[in-house]
Amino acid sequence: MGLGTKVEVYNDELSNPDVVRAVAGCDVVFGCMDSVDGRHLLNRIATFYLLPYFDIGVKLIADGNGGIEQVCGTIHYIQPGGSSLLSRRVYSHDQLFAANLKRTDANEYHERVKSKYTLRVLMKTDLQLSA
Repeated sequence: MGLGTKVEVYNDELSNPDVVRAVAGCDVVFGCMDSVDGRHLLNRIATFYLLPYFDIGVKLIADGNGGIEQVCGTIHYIQPGGSSLLSRRVYSHDQLFAANLKRTDANEYHERVKSKYTLRVLMKTDLQLSA
């Protein structure tokens, strides 16, 4: 578009200090994260470094026959010093805990799902898969 936009690609996790520094140097952040903990971290980085943050999400609802029944999309604009994805109830503390446990200790996460140990709100698809 001729706007002088510079795109840098980092093949690493958002928690990597080099990636955090790169995000901190941006003028605006667009997030299309697949995980609750990734969205939470990007929201926190944007808030800490006073960056405007656009969180974009898509949810596909299966019809049970190999097709898609519904496609839903949301866009949240997070202003520095304003509300967060957590305060807007885009996800809960329990979902954040479950996502973090799944990423850091997959065995423990799956054991809790299998034994129906209550994290109160595990990922819905994981509960259905374990049934």
